[in-house]
Amino acid sequence: MKKLQDHVLAAYYSDARLNIHLCLNDIREKIGRRPIPNEDQIVGSFKEFSLTSLEPEKQERLIRFLRKRFPFVDVQVEGGKKGAPTPLPKYFDNLLLDLFKSINLLRNSFIHPAEPEAQLDYPLQKALFFALGKTFDAALNTVITRFQLDAIKLEDLRRSDGNGVKDVDCFPLALCKAPDKEKKTTLTQSDFLYDFGRILLCSIFLDKSQSAELVSHFWASHHGNKCRTDRQPIIRELLSVYRIRLPLSRLQTDDSLTTVTLDSLSELSRCPRQLFDALGPQDQQRFRTGNSPGGTDSNKEEEENSTLMRRGMSNRFPSLIMRFLDFESSCKLRFAIDCGQFYYNVRLKPPTGFVDQRARVRRLGKKIIGYGRLHEFTDNSKPAPWKKLEQNYLDSLKEEELHNRSVTDKVEQLTPYIVPCKPHYHYADDRIGFRLASENENRAKWPDLGVSEEKASNAVCLDPPKGRAMEPDFWISHRQLLHLAFYIHLQGNTPGPRSIESMLKRYRNGMAVLFKAIRERKHPRTGEARSEQRREAVTKWLDSIFNGHNNALFTVTLADLPRVVGRFLMGVEPAKYSGQDIAQRVKRMVDKTETLYNDIKYLARKDTKPGKKNYRPIKCGQIADFLTDDLLRFQPVDPAHSDGGKLNSQHYQILQAALAYYGAHLDEPPRIVDLLDNAGLLSGDQAHPFLYRLITRDQPGRYRNLIEFYKQYLLERKEYLNCYARVVQGDKAKVDKPASWLRMRQHATIDTWLAEQMDKDDHFKQPLPLARNFFYHPLLMLVAEKIGIDPGELEREGTQTVIRKGKQVKVRPATNWLIQRYLNHIGEKSQEMYTLPRRHDLFDGHLDKRTGGRYAPKNSHYLTEKERKDLFPAIRQEIAAKLRTRLEKEKDRKERLEQQKKSGLTKKKKNQVTRQIRQVKQEIDYLERQIEKRPKQLKHYKRSELRIRHQAVQDMVLYLFTKANLHSLQLTEGQAPDWSLKTLGHTLLSTKVHFELPVKNTSRCLVHPECKIKNLGELRLLVLDRRLPTLLDYYPPDESIIDQAEIRAELSSYRRCRVKVMALIHKLENA
Repeated sequence: MKKLQDHVLAAYYSDARLNIHLCLNDIREKIGRRPIPNEDQIVGSFKEFSLTSLEPEKQERLIRFLRKRFPFVDVQVEGGKKGAPTPLPKYFDNLLLDLFKSINLLRNSFIHPAEPEAQLDYPLQKALFFALGKTFDAALNTVITRFQLDAIKLEDLRRSDGNGVKDVDCFPLALCKAPDKEKKTTLTQSDFLYDFGRILLCSIFLDKSQSAELVSHFWASHHGNKCRTDRQPIIRELLSVYRIRLPLSRLQTDDSLTTVTLDSLSELSRCPRQLFDALGPQDQQRFRTGNSPGGTDSNKEEEENSTLMRRGMSNRFPSLIMRFLDFESSCKLRFAIDCGQFYYNVRLKPPTGFVDQRARVRRLGKKIIGYGRLHEFTDNSKPAPWKKLEQNYLDSLKEEELHNRSVTDKVEQLTPYIVPCKPHYHYADDRIGFRLASENENRAKWPDLGVSEEKASNAVCLDPPKGRAMEPDFWISHRQLLHLAFYIHLQGNTPGPRSIESMLKRYRNGMAVLFKAIRERKHPRTGEARSEQRREAVTKWLDSIFNGHNNALFTVTLADLPRVVGRFLMGVEPAKYSGQDIAQRVKRMVDKTETLYNDIKYLARKDTKPGKKNYRPIKCGQIADFLTDDLLRFQPVDPAHSDGGKLNSQHYQILQAALAYYGAHLDEPPRIVDLLDNAGLLSGDQAHPFLYRLITRDQPGRYRNLIEFYKQYLLERKEYLNCYARVVQGDKAKVDKPASWLRMRQHATIDTWLAEQMDKDDHFKQPLPLARNFFYHPLLMLVAEKIGIDPGELEREGTQTVIRKGKQVKVRPATNWLIQRYLNHIGEKSQEMYTLPRRHDLFDGHLDKRTGGRYAPKNSHYLTEKERKDLFPAIRQEIAAKLRTRLEKEKDRKERLEQQKKSGLTKKKKNQVTRQIRQVKQEIDYLERQIEKRPKQLKHYKRSELRIRHQAVQDMVLYLFTKANLHSLQLTEGQAPDWSLKTLGHTLLSTKVHFELPVKNTSRCLVHPECKIKNLGELRLLVLDRRLPTLLDYYPPDESIIDQAEIRAELSSYRRCRVKVMALIHKLENA
């Protein structure tokens, strides 16, 4: 049997070096450096970064880019023990430099067989030995966990025996020899690396398809032939776990209704992440295209790459539905659009202003928000000053290195600029902003910055944009966006009082009348405070303002109003904080501190390894974020300064970055102790209350790494909080004026709150949040009308009776129920994936017949919706019984402790018993709350189910808009197929369409005359292939539209022949 041929490795090591070149150029572009022209300069290019000598904030940014493109560095940099010093910039620098050197050496050695073989010195051998070993072990653990494989049955995939002996004849997956510590000799690459070691080193710099091609040559080699056929998919997956992440060009699309429709169909075909994690292995396979490690057929070329049809972490529903609404010509809603970051004041600050004596650029900026249809924000419509400001940004990147070497002792004003970005919707996790279009509005305009082209060209400080000019008229939640979209779909273009624009205007006018009446004290005061008589009077008054029930448009109830307004109308005075409130806040902070401490102890355990199920990496950046925020939180405020006398944003970022790589800044500038002292945290009137116990100028290096410092900080934080809780109980001054770090702002009075909301002319100063149940009555009326029944009958149909505090209470149907009821009426049901059996810890714990102990792994039980519904009452009773049993035991324990306290005890023992009684009381209170309300296990299950069901309702509404716009697709059959939401994957997604996709930076398009909708993603990937521009140069200039089948055939031919061509080159060079 032959060995792995050098010409094969030459072809793929060349690809690996080219991939490194692409990633480094992508990073260079982001940090303002010119790209390198040739891939043989990768080592020099990386050295130019000077990672170890950069400022902390630039180190942190550069490492973030490196970790994104080379994700395997996290595994390779991590020490053998979690408690060891946290990763430092020099670790990343040394590791990547060694790997790039190795790729260069081996590539040149393989590509030129007539030249002497590459020599690896002892330091390089040592670096490769540990890097490859850690990568292999972590990748194998990951594959075992990801595909739920049995580790015991995979013993033949080991790379060495239990003693670390790596005999390649016994272990085909052995990587390399162990470096000789005594002799420290230099070895040739063939003497040091085994076949699979060469493949693994190359694969971490290849994409998944390239890695699969390379390992296919391994199976035919002497050592690869020993691997069983059913192990080949596992090994193939193992090689692709920790691999390079190549930069992808942004897909050039026309941003048309067709694109939105196709994107929505693609999203509907994917499984939500939370649902996917709850499905069984066999059902999960439904959402994998191609082969997987559990399969046996590894010969099909198209199955070498498995694609996971699972949705991402972010919810795409808001952006997709807003794009659909933008294409509705009758829709007058204009959502917020992020147009870029505008830095209006850019200054070069001298070195004397910083601890490490380095000049830095200080930027003051603001995000620019516009309102309009997203597809109308085009580059051609940008005003000239805007384009000039964007050009200033590109110029500033080139000049940044000169600024960093500045030795001036004065502040220098620089040119303002805008960071270019592709316009996109701007919304938060909890709210979405929009405005109503004006009557004379035609097309969206880029926001007016009030800057002339002349001013944009000069180094001046510009006026910041006014905040109110970029704020929306209304806020809605993500759930309300779902209801709003469904209402618009049912209502259509019908004008009049039921249109969404009319209702919003009416709501805004009604809120203005309401706030004015409260300010003038013209609200009803009938009845006592909190009484039913007062509630009835206020409800009747609100109905008279919004006229909700009379016209059946919408209602605003007392519960829908802001809390401060509702309490005022009910005659409730603003509450002041009591000592008990402060004690509860401190207790929550203590509990949070204990949780953080327990988490870091768990993460720092020695027995957790990368890739294992319970493994979680320690994220130093997040720890540094918490520490920096908490240090300034406890720092006293200086009322003489508007900013409280604390760090500005730039110094804050420097401190945060230095803490993230704590060990690198103990002895080298900027030192941690100098940064803390410069911030006033170590001494003076604004000194931190307990930081002096951890670090002082006399002992700057008491803790040598971030984890040690973090653990001790949490312990000192807990001690300080407990001490404060004991002191505050008898100190009335601390109750009347709580410490600023408690962040307990006194409740606003109605007058101060109204002053923040409206000006003297009764105009709103803040965006108006939409009432929580604003769409309930309008949708109830519309759905009843569409179904053909009375609204009251429809409401009674969806009303449920629940038990609350021992009483039966009727609960009206949720708005989501109305959406489902309408879909059922038109004969539509959710996708099949929502009906598949799924698991939850709640049922696993109930059904599992474990004998291995309390903490033994649970078996997974996948149940249908009916099975879960039938089991739920029994589980609820079981949990309640266990809680009552625990409660009785705790009460008995409390009685015993109280009796023990009455007996003759020493003062020390008595204090111990008192603390125990206090802890038992807290446990009793907790258990009583759990029994009275819903236990946390049931809450967790209900919350999980609600998220999945809400996702299903989102899919229903997205489906309605997609179906309504199906005409935008060029269907090959010429007519819409007979399809439904439930059978989406078997009908519409298999429908063929005529699709053209432009190739970026060219004037050509790829066309697929009969592309299945579910395969459009593959066509998009083909357009992004970096070989495509060069290949298209061989086509005649007048041939602008090219069939994708030709391109695939050419690329497939190149793929088949490249290794053969390399073999001929080797033969020629050896001749």
